[in-house]
Amino acid sequence: MKMCILIKDLNFEAIIGILPEEREKVQKVKLSAEIKYHYRDSNTYIDYAEIADMIKLRVQTKCYGLLEEALHDVAASCFNHFQEITSLTLYIEKPDILKSCRVGMKAKFKRNDCIMIKQ
Repeated sequence: MKMCILIKDLNFEAIIGILPEEREKVQKVKLSAEIKYHYRDSNTYIDYAEIADMIKLRVQTKCYGLLEEALHDVAASCFNHFQEITSLTLYIEKPDILKSCRVGMKAKFKRNDCIMIKQ
């Protein structure tokens, strides 16, 4: 059976950016995820609290230069940690970076299309 976990508006602070001030000071980050996987029985479920914590910790410890790098790395990490995941859509936002609007990026990933990384 196909299932989908929705993680909406996971809020935390992290260093993401290429400008000097973005490399020195944490800023607000908001991340949402739509995670699709095959559920067969009680041994194949995905703990949504575990995946939310993993995503938050990953972004906070890696200090990415670009949002694109963050999205790709989070996707690869999710695929590596959770073999049941078949695809995911990630949306990351830096809500306070511009005064006149919120800025974000969205990307879709499939297991076979995402380059795996070593943890």
